[in-house]
Amino acid sequence: MWVREAVGKLDDSEREILMLREYEQLSYGEIANLLRLPINTVRSRLFRARSALKGHLNPGHSQRVEMRGGATFTAGPMKDEAHDAK
Repeated sequence: MWVREAVGKLDDSEREILMLREYEQLSYGEIANLLRLPINTVRSRLFRARSALKGHLNPGHSQRVEMRGGATFTAGPMKDEAHDAK
């Protein structure tokens, strides 16, 4: 049930593309044709949708993201600098 709730928290566009891929089992090409998007846009939107879903499933946990070229960064909750200074 908690997965369904997390999916429900996604933006409409994130939910749509994730459902087409994961539940309807459409290929990237099929999704691109259906939504009239370039295939690389489908890939990037799926990445963002999966990242958002992961964030809803694991609130408060940071996430390591690897970019092209090997650069990495850690995405997580923002620190409250005013609170940390106390």
